[in-house]
Amino acid sequence: MTSSPKETTKTGNGVESLPRLAALLETSHEITGKLELGELLEAVALRAQDLVRCDGVTLYLIEDEILRPIVCYEEYAEEVLSTPLKLGEGVSGSVAVTGEAEMVNRVDLTGRGFLIPGTPLDPESLLCAPLKYKDEVIGVLTLNRLGEWEFTSADLEFTKGLASLAAAAIHSARLYERLADSERNYRTLFNSIGEAVFVHDPETKRLLDASDSAVRRYGYTRDEILNMTILDLHPEEEQESRELHVPANIQDGVTHYRGIHHRKKDGTLIDVTISAVDIELRGRPARLALAVDVTEWHRIFRELEQARKLESVGLLASGIAHNLNGPLAGIQGFAELLRATHPGLVELDLILKQVYKINEIVRTLMLKARNQQEQKSRNIQINALLRTELSFLEANLFFKHEVEKSYEFDPMLPEVRAVYGDLSQALLNIINNAIDAMRDSPRRLLQVRTRHADGQIIIEIEDSGIGMSEEVMSRIFEPFFTTKPPPDGEQFQGPTGTGLGLSASGQFLARYKGKIEVRSRVNQGSVFTIILPSAKQAEAEQPPGEEFTVA
Repeated sequence: MTSSPKETTKTGNGVESLPRLAALLETSHEITGKLELGELLEAVALRAQDLVRCDGVTLYLIEDEILRPIVCYEEYAEEVLSTPLKLGEGVSGSVAVTGEAEMVNRVDLTGRGFLIPGTPLDPESLLCAPLKYKDEVIGVLTLNRLGEWEFTSADLEFTKGLASLAAAAIHSARLYERLADSERNYRTLFNSIGEAVFVHDPETKRLLDASDSAVRRYGYTRDEILNMTILDLHPEEEQESRELHVPANIQDGVTHYRGIHHRKKDGTLIDVTISAVDIELRGRPARLALAVDVTEWHRIFRELEQARKLESVGLLASGIAHNLNGPLAGIQGFAELLRATHPGLVELDLILKQVYKINEIVRTLMLKARNQQEQKSRNIQINALLRTELSFLEANLFFKHEVEKSYEFDPMLPEVRAVYGDLSQALLNIINNAIDAMRDSPRRLLQVRTRHADGQIIIEIEDSGIGMSEEVMSRIFEPFFTTKPPPDGEQFQGPTGTGLGLSASGQFLARYKGKIEVRSRVNQGSVFTIILPSAKQAEAEQPPGEEFTVA
């Protein structure tokens, strides 16, 4: 740092004109309040120049075995600042090694001076005092007077006291600087974690800090969080729960808690797992807790559990249907025999009609079970698949009795090549969404159409439901996005959702280069158009020698 030399009066010793103790006390008050190192060093240099009365002052700090000039106020400040000294070099370098202050009047006559490149060899006196903290020399305060103006022993003693004060202040400023760096690093790391992180006092439970993710996810302001305890994040009825105090396990010093609920500012309850560890924050014991929102994971798990149950039920139903075939065949055979021998019994026609219906249900059930278990790609007739899925939806009483149906199937529709279960699930998800969308509509009409053009199979599923806004339409294929309530409470009897159905449909169809287009108008309904390449088209687009496989 460079400054013009201050005007000085070369009469008297400067320090003698002020009570020495008062000057040091005033200096101590001024410099100990400065925690920014650069600002502190400037204040020390200016204070030394003012109180000791000299032509120049340079403040050196030891860095990597080099005495590096940091602040300089004199006529040749630029040259001085660009010339670091080796330890032991010149009077300043010697003081840095010995740790003892030196006053060398007319140093130009002693041969001990170090000529800074670019500066003249003028008559000069030096006063160098070590900046020493707890017996460690951290720098040197060097003052100079030009010409015949020499330093006195009083100047030397005062400068030694000033250097001692400066060394303590520099040490504090460096500690503060390291602490600030540590705080910045802590804050950067703290806020880079994607999950919510809280820090609280282990005794009072008062929250001491929260990550940006915590503020964003929970909806509180940072000031609101800092006025809460960690228990305030839990529902009131659970704040004394055993689960909050008994960990699931402890591993490598980290305590893990499961089955915990947090309440956001808007009242939303979320499932969280907590991983907590004891830390020290700003010199105080603290506890850092990482709160991972597992609400969606739990929903997925419940959905998978339900799917496994349905799969078991499906296999059981398939087995029952297989076992019913024998008795049904016997009933049908005896009924037909009776009708042949007693043609006047009209009740036999009614019995046979119901037997034929049961036979059709059993046949469809066994066909679906067999197709769903098939995991290899094969040619599939979309019309037949749709008829099967739509017939099974008749088990939904709302669909069976409250929804009008209109089906238009292209009789010349080509086959597609895929895994049956992928396509049936993709189409079933879309149809179920259409049914749910019509739950509160004055007219409930489901239309399913198929056609083909240019090697593409086109399936249209249209409903007369509530429709969607552009904002909702832009997000319907995002995982976990749903406008329906979650399937958590038994008190809600309407449609529920996890936000996985349409997302899964898009992924299933993408495996076969299929796509979904959506048109919708609020309160008028929606049209989902599924476009798939025909089996022949898909085979033509397959690279030579490559088998058609499913990822």
